[in-house]
Amino acid sequence: MKPRKPLPRSTKPIKRSPLKRSTKPIAKGKPPRKKRLGKPRPGRVEGKEMDALRAAAWKRDDGLCGFCHKPCDPDNWQLAHKRAKRRHKDGLDNVMPAHFGCHDISHKYGPSMEKPVKKKGL
Repeated sequence: MKPRKPLPRSTKPIKRSPLKRSTKPIAKGKPPRKKRLGKPRPGRVEGKEMDALRAAAWKRDDGLCGFCHKPCDPDNWQLAHKRAKRRHKDGLDNVMPAHFGCHDISHKYGPSMEKPVKKKGL
């Protein structure tokens, strides 16, 4: 086998992107949340009101997940909406505690909690 000849190097400068990239290191974990400018939408709660709503929903449902009805970890759960929050707001009658996984599946698959594609071979 013959050795390959090195490729000729160009004397032209390499074009760089006009955009400046940040030199700050990327933080591990979740990115910081952006603060909202102004008031929340009507019917939405934040801050101390949200903490009170979470505590009331936890107490009402005895810490059970609204989807699978198994106990949630008191330090690791989400407040899920039963119906669309735009129309039905953030009220105690519209929220329930949920596991992270159960809440995620409910958003992916809807109220049936089943994959929308039928199983093959049955």
